Formats: sequence, C-alpha cells, structure tokens
Amino acid sequence: MNLRQTSATIALALFGALVAASPAAGSRTQETIFDATNDLLLAPTAEARDATLDDLRALGVDTVRVVVPWRGLVPGSNSPRRPESFDPTDPAAYHGGVIQALDHVVRGTEERGMKLLLSPSSPTPDWASASGRSSVASPKPIEFRQLLTGLGRRYDGSFGGVPCIQPLPPPLDTVDCVKFPFIFPPLPRVSFWSMWNEPNLDLFLRPQRRRGLTVSGAAYRNLFRAGMAGLRVSGHGDDPVLVGETAPSGGHKGTPPLDFMRQVLARGPVGAAGWAHHPYDPNGTPLTPSSRRLLSIPALGGLGKPGPRSAPAPSLPVYVTEYGVESRPDRRYGVPLARQAEYLGLAEYSLWRNPRVRSFGQYLMRDDANEFEYSFQTGLRFLDGRRKPAYSAFAMTLVVREPQSGPLRFWGHVRPGEGSRVVQVKASGGRLVRRATTDADGYFQFSAPARRATRWRARAELPGGRVVQGSWIRSYRFD
Repeated sequence: MNLRQTSATIALALFGALVAASPAAGSRTQETIFDATNDLLLAPTAEARDATLDDLRALGVDTVRVVVPWRGLVPGSNSPRRPESFDPTDPAAYHGGVIQALDHVVRGTEERGMKLLLSPSSPTPDWASASGRSSVASPKPIEFRQLLTGLGRRYDGSFGGVPCIQPLPPPLDTVDCVKFPFIFPPLPRVSFWSMWNEPNLDLFLRPQRRRGLTVSGAAYRNLFRAGMAGLRVSGHGDDPVLVGETAPSGGHKGTPPLDFMRQVLARGPVGAAGWAHHPYDPNGTPLTPSSRRLLSIPALGGLGKPGPRSAPAPSLPVYVTEYGVESRPDRRYGVPLARQAEYLGLAEYSLWRNPRVRSFGQYLMRDDANEFEYSFQTGLRFLDGRRKPAYSAFAMTLVVREPQSGPLRFWGHVRPGEGSRVVQVKASGGRLVRRATTDADGYFQFSAPARRATRWRARAELPGGRVVQGSWIRSYRFD
C-alpha cells in the first residue's frame, strides 16, 4: 500500500479543474466492495474463514475482493526456472494452502449470495520474472497470461466436481443421479476480475522508471492485456475486468496515479470495465484533501477521463475497490474511534454523489498487528476481534450535513437487507427526528429543521426482526 509516501507530484493542472465540487445528484446505488484478503486467505482455520464470510454477509457487503498472490499459488517460487512438471494453464495443477483457501472463499461467497472480485497480483514466482530472481521486477506477460488461463479454467463453473455415476458405493448407492448429477458440486464460476494491486508503486511492480522516464504504465498495460487474453482463452471473455487498482500517490519511488493512467491508456482503450483506485488520505478527511499529491476522494471527479497527453480514449467509470480510515491505536495517523465511523459515512456519501464512481470500498475487517512498516488500523474490528463504532456505522450509515443556510440534510444507507426498509433517526436526548423509508437499495435522504442536538443515530428493523443500529455521529458543515 505504501500510503505514507506522498512526495511525487500529480499534475492536476493537465486535467483542468479536477478537484471540482461534487454534483448534487448522485448515483442511485453503488456497489459495496470489501477487501478481506488477509482475513480470508490467512485465516488459521476454515471455521475462522467462514466466520469472516458470515460477518461480511451480515454487514450487507455486495462483493468480496481478494488479492491473489501469484507466488503463493505455484511450485518452485524461489527457482529461476518454472518446474517442467507444472503447467500453469491446467486448473488441476494448483495445490497448497493458498489455493485451498481461495477455493473455500469461492464456494463461501457463492453460498452467501455475494460476488467475488479476484485480483491476481505480485509477489510473483522468481521464474515469472525476466531476471529469474525477483518477486516484483519485470514480470513476464506470457507467464501472467498462462496464470489467468489456469485460474479462469479453475473458476469457470465446471471444474472440481465429482459426478454422480451409478453404481455408487454405500451409503451413496441410493442417490438419484438424475436429480443430483454431482456428488460434490464443481467450484462456482468467478465473473469479476481486476489485474494487479497498486502497480504504480515499486512495492508491487518494478521498474517504475528508467533513466528518469516512467515505464511502469507501459509494462502494466502489457500485463493487463496478457491477463485479458488468458481470461478469453478460459471462457471469461465477457467478464467485467477492472484496470488500474492504483494507489493514491506514487510515493518516493513510484508513479503518480494520473501519470500512470496516461501511460496505460496512451495507445487507446484496453477493454476494461472501469478504472479501480484506492483513494486513501491518512492525513486528510473525505471532504478536505491533505495534499494535492494524493488522488483522494475529493479529487476523483477526473479519474477515468484521460488528459491532453493521452491519445483519445473513452471515459472509464471509477471503482473504489479499497479504502479505509486509520483509527487508534495507530499513533501516527489514527483518528478517534467515533471519528473513524463518521469519516466512513462521509466517504461513502461523497462517492455516492459522484456519478463517475460505481463502488465504495472498505479495506480490512480486522486491524493489522501494529508492528510492521506497512500495517493498517483501518479495520471495523480491533486486532482482538472487538467491534469498533465503525462496524455498526458501516451496516447503518448516517450523514448529517449542515449547509451554509437552511435545514439539516440527512442521508443514509441501510446496507443489510433487501427492498425498502423503515428507518428511525433520533437526535441526542432521544428526540425522534423522522421516520423515513429507504429505496429498494437501502438509501434514504430527507431534510429537517436544525434544532439543538449534538449527535444523531439511525436505526432500522429488517424483515425477520433483526435490528440494525448505527453509531452516534456528529453533523458536518459542507455543501
């Protein structure tokens, strides 16, 4: 992620008034993408993995993002040559703990009615590098194509099943193979992909520059097109695929995201469904950026629209596939817990108002251990599993906006459940502000006179009697 390094300058002037006011009318709905890679692939047991999937479903998540570490899927990762016995295009050739965990996640998301976004990425096996001795430098496009061919075939909806063929041994001999054609069903199909995590950072892709000139965008374009070719070969040619997955800045050694985008798209479209971006800003807020060197939430209006230095290319919708607010116990960037909950609501509202943005993303269910250089305390839970206020605020989001004049504006999102839901919004002291009915996607908004109150909270009862109640939040003044 390398979010702390922000010295590279983004040439916003080339994109005109990129940091423009958000339009008054937002999208009617946007997808919720939750990156739970750590909790799912590194879970100590299948039960722990299932508990995270249950958590995600209870929170109302639409799509689970998993970054797939190429190096962890294949044999001979430390060797300069790929093992002769390993065929990466063969879906049955992948073995080990990572692919077993991934299979579990593919089945688990399907069973819970959630989509899965797979993002194959570095670290790479050494044999996939041009040098034969790096996990991030000069990955070979042909090897990436073969990886996506193998993964595409594994997750095409037909692999891994055990067919029901009579005669079967007891106690399966009574199974009706006409009604139940599989004793064990095949792995579900994956139909949503993105390529590489934060390739504009040298932490994930090298080289970023040669002789002072940016080269990472061109290298990434080749990787992306190779990955797309692998998906086509494996029957996923019509699947939506996201390009980019860019970090908010290039850091000290990387490439600013807009410069990176210009190079990726300089030769025309790449066939992507959208540009994926991670608009973190650990020193700012969702309303006010801390630096013009970061492509944060307030600056997203121009992302996906190539600037004058690019060849003509169609505009791309923007997908926020990763975002989070650092909270305490992070001593350097962490905000108070109540403010983390408020900022997540403001972030979602700001993205919802932006018609170019198709998704809201959250990174981390559970905090990292605060002992590494790149550890994150953006989770909805502490490291020990306790819920933060942000957990309930994520399920039942509320924003109270104070315009320069006029009544208060209330906006919210009941994430769990389906269809219209009835919401009660109360002010501190217990006063009922209003009962509101959401639209079919769980969104609501209304105005109410400004009266004395310091906090507000929303509550909804879902079909079946489950109560979803958010955190107490403050109002914020902005238009």
